[in-house]
Amino acid sequence: NMKELGVYPGSFRPFHRDHLARVETILTAYPNQDLIIAVADQCRSPKKYDFICGTDALETTSLVIDSERLGNRVRVQLATIDSKIPPGVCRIFTGSERTIKVLELLRERGAWKGEIVRLDNSGIHGEQIRKLISEGDPYWKEFVHPVAVSYIEGLKG
Repeated sequence: NMKELGVYPGSFRPFHRDHLARVETILTAYPNQDLIIAVADQCRSPKKYDFICGTDALETTSLVIDSERLGNRVRVQLATIDSKIPPGVCRIFTGSERTIKVLELLRERGAWKGEIVRLDNSGIHGEQIRKLISEGDPYWKEFVHPVAVSYIEGLKG
């Protein structure tokens, strides 16, 4: 009884409440599917507020998934820029127009035959959260799961 496999790629800097809500929606909509959260291993464009990258993004994401007891269906892993789509992936979930264009190109070339599921990307974005953190505005904690808040506060030391 092989389960279907989906991937939710992103930078997750940090993994916030909207990301968690999307994961829960995906798991509910696709009960016969496991999910890989593919965390970008680097900051795409190092900007002013980029102090949560790669392994810290992976760690905050993993902490939230574990604390929400979703680990039986969700695996969190780092994805490098040259990562290939893992074998058996039938769906990729994204709200990123750039990612959608790349996936459509792969499908046109026959390199991947899966389904692209467009996520609602409205709501808070990581850059806004990082800006609030860097400005010392405690309001950022409203958008981030408590276990990730603790980790990020540890980073800021």
